[in-house]
Amino acid sequence: MSVIDYYFSPASPYAYLAGDRLEQIAVRQGARIAYKPVDVFTVFDVTGGSPVHRRHLSRQEYRFQDLARRAGKA
Repeated sequence: MSVIDYYFSPASPYAYLAGDRLEQIAVRQGARIAYKPVDVFTVFDVTGGSPVHRRHLSRQEYRFQDLARRAGKA
């Protein structure tokens, strides 16, 4: 049986917008999912990334627009 490694951040709204689509794909493909939660704040510290609240205002605004658009599609 194939395994899908699913790295996700419980703090990310994008993880919730995905809904159960990954589970549906896994069933269709006869695969199982290995859920691997990630602490994105640690990743940001190690890679030099910026948490959302420290990003430029225009980038934060775009993120809210993108979330609304994706939520509408979901």
